[in-house]
Amino acid sequence: MGARCVIQICNHHEPEVPVARIYLHWGGERFDDVAETLRAFCLANDSSPDPRWDDAPYLAARFLAWAVEANNAGRKHTLDIIGVGVVNNDGWGDYLGRIVTPVSGEDGWPRPSLQAGPVGCGDDDWREVQINWAGDPAAAS
Repeated sequence: MGARCVIQICNHHEPEVPVARIYLHWGGERFDDVAETLRAFCLANDSSPDPRWDDAPYLAARFLAWAVEANNAGRKHTLDIIGVGVVNNDGWGDYLGRIVTPVSGEDGWPRPSLQAGPVGCGDDDWREVQINWAGDPAAAS
């Protein structure tokens, strides 16, 4: 099948325990593909008046809605959804992405951390995904 990925949404206090896993039938061939998916969602969500970065279940629902819209543009029926699902394990994908919520009330701009790694990777195999946040004073310096 190829190019599948699973995006894990995790809380900062248990980053290795996903609150939700969302399957995508695209973007899982390599690190850069997953990183681009994570960046696209995060920048879209960050433009919201209330991005709710510190609320993992809410963030998972937003990611699912974003993924459905991104993969199903132009479909005539709202429920004619393909290529997106909610799964109970990581085995559905070839590559993993992870969004870890920030600590609520952090100084500055509390944004999530982003990671990606191959399915079955250990804790040391996750790689950080870099992102240039729009409007972030730290990015301007």
